[in-house]
Amino acid sequence: MSVEQLEANSDCRGVEDISLLSHSKSVDDVYIPQVAENCKPKVSRRAYGCFGDVVVFDTTYNTNQYGMIFAPLVGVNNHGQTVLFTCAFLSDEKTESFVWLFELLKDSMPTNNPKIIITDQDPAMTKAIVQSLPNIFHRYCSWHILEKFSTYLNAITYRDFYKDFQQCIWESECPEEFERKWVTTIEKASLDNNDWLKSIFELRSRWVPAYVNHIFSAGMSSSQRAESSHAFFKKYVSKRNLLMDFIRRVRG
Repeated sequence: MSVEQLEANSDCRGVEDISLLSHSKSVDDVYIPQVAENCKPKVSRRAYGCFGDVVVFDTTYNTNQYGMIFAPLVGVNNHGQTVLFTCAFLSDEKTESFVWLFELLKDSMPTNNPKIIITDQDPAMTKAIVQSLPNIFHRYCSWHILEKFSTYLNAITYRDFYKDFQQCIWESECPEEFERKWVTTIEKASLDNNDWLKSIFELRSRWVPAYVNHIFSAGMSSSQRAESSHAFFKKYVSKRNLLMDFIRRVRG
């Protein structure tokens, strides 16, 4: 084990001392603290029990000096405010790491699992959700998909037809209307051979409102609440910080 890894493990043990944590895996794998039974985060558990039907999950970087990935799971309360249910530090974004996190979520929180989870289209995340949370609806973030239109359409096509796609996506009241408008727009824009558009059309039941609005999502269609929590935490920490710095500053 390298000097850097030893220092990182020492930092993790320091986090345990501060937070009264009972267990953590080595940073060589995944670091996710497991809270001691007499120190359960009651506020987060209570919030999860009330508002955990809808969970938004996204990851971010540059919150600690080890390059570990910050992974918060958030929701929204009855006042429309973002609520942090739990968070973790991961050493990678592999399926196994996400499975570990989701299994810990089920073990640590009240027994009611989410009804819906909103994420981006990360393949490893998708596999982990199928494996650990097979009975919940996995909705893809519409914002991430819409942002990619400017990448996969040329500038002129994007200028002339993006509004048509938006209208098709947001104003269709049923799947049949969406499909009819989508085909019409594809034909008008001569985009029959666009593989990316074909791929997101195949996934339409996971992100197009006309297919998913029957499932309660607390008014959310994207993972932007998770991203707003990233911005909040980054006010207090950066890639120069230790894990203990993160705990102290967030708790303070």
